[in-house]
Amino acid sequence: STPGVPELQVPRSEEVTRLGWKVQEQGEVISELRTVILSQLPEHTQALTDLRVRLADKEVERTSAASTEFSQAISKLREQLEASVAALNLRIKDVPKSEE
Repeated sequence: STPGVPELQVPRSEEVTRLGWKVQEQGEVISELRTVILSQLPEHTQALTDLRVRLADKEVERTSAASTEFSQAISKLREQLEASVAALNLRIKDVPKSEE
């Protein structure tokens, strides 16, 4: 051994075997997890789709409600305008015509 250089620790064959088994176990766990995740994907995808549809419906409801409010406001304004025009017409009729 060289001074200042740590000696290389060569793992014993049992250790290598044990590590090999661990790696294989972890590979199996990962594989199982992958299978579970993939099996649940369609469910989650459907849930996401349903959520998107519900959100779109809510947006339509909100837009529709806003549209109705807007239409009602326009109708009120039209009524007020017609009333103002009618009142103006009455006042114009009351003004005596000047003699030509």
